[in-house]
This record gives sequence, C-alpha cells and structure tokens, in this order.
Amino acid sequence: MNPVEMYFIDHYDSFSYNVIDWLIAGETHIKVIHLQCDDEQAMKRIYQRPLPVVISPGPRHPKDAVATTRLARDFLGKVPILGVCLGHQILGSIGGFSIEKASHPFHGSTLEITVQNPGILFNGVPANFSAATYNSLVVKLDPMNKPAINWMVNAVNQYGEIQGLTWTKDKEQSAFGVQFHPESFLTEEKLRLRQNWIGVVERFQK
Repeated sequence: MNPVEMYFIDHYDSFSYNVIDWLIAGETHIKVIHLQCDDEQAMKRIYQRPLPVVISPGPRHPKDAVATTRLARDFLGKVPILGVCLGHQILGSIGGFSIEKASHPFHGSTLEITVQNPGILFNGVPANFSAATYNSLVVKLDPMNKPAINWMVNAVNQYGEIQGLTWTKDKEQSAFGVQFHPESFLTEEKLRLRQNWIGVVERFQK
C-alpha cells in the first residue's frame, strides 16, 4: 500500500519536529516531505507535484512569510491544508481576518478551547477541551467585516479568541487552521485531531 504523503513547510520553528512526529504517529504509513519555507527550489516542487500541505508554527508574522502565504493562496481549494499557529494565522490572513496581539499571550501553558462548529477537523471532539498554546498573535474577525466566503470559525478560547478556522468548498480539499498546538502532550484531543486530518488526506489521495 502506498504511503499517505504530505508536504511540511517549516518556518525554522523549535516545534516543527514535534508536529512531524505527531503526524507520523500511529498505524497509518505516512511520508512527510520536509521543506524549508525559504528554499525556492524546494517550494517549486509543490507546484510540480501537488500534495496536502501542513504549514508549521513559527516566530514570524504572516506578512513576513511571503512565500508560504503565496503558496497557501495558490493551493486553497486544490489540496487539503493544515496550518498550525503561524500556519493558522497565514490562512486567516488570506481569509480576510486580521492578525492582532493576543489579549493574554501564552507560551507553554493551556487554554480552554470551546468548539462552536465542529466541521471536519473537530468532528468527535468534545465541546470543551484543554490545549497547549505558544503564541502572542491571534486571528481576529473585524467586527465591521464578515469572513470571506466559505470560511468558518470552529473554535475559540475562554477570551473569545479564534482557535480554529476552516475553509470548505469541497470537503476533500478543505483548509484548516488551529492556533493551539495539536501535537503537544498538553492538548487533550491530539489523537482525534490527528485522525481527522489524516482522514482528509487519505480521502484526497484516493
């Protein structure tokens, strides 16, 4: 059986390999193609052979991640995309959300996550669970604007800040963003979240 394959765009983050370990854990045979965000030749490979994409956390602001933002915009609706932390913010920025300072920056602690609209990624996840956070920026909805078409807020924290986003037009080519770190041992639903993402990838590759 051929392995499930996906690209991992790394923003030189200390958590990148933790996320990769989370992706490849379990019985599913997964091949992660690890690419650095500033490697132009490597990034071109994605255009030559489109596969599902995971966008890593990172220390940057989305406006500084030019190549990844361009790639996410180009492949939205063409392949499944999962953005974690910075990756979530990159997706939010192309969806018309604003990127602002968190009201309570957290690094290495947990927040209570409330699921408002489960969608695909949060399917089977309890309405409330704890998750690890390492961020000073968040995606916010401008009260004067509605999100771009096909975007939905899935989850928020106890401060009302967005913790989960989905873009869905075709279920097999959705994009998901999570502000928290799903790979952390502090995240209660890490296995269910991984299972739901891998399910999307498997259905896409079939």
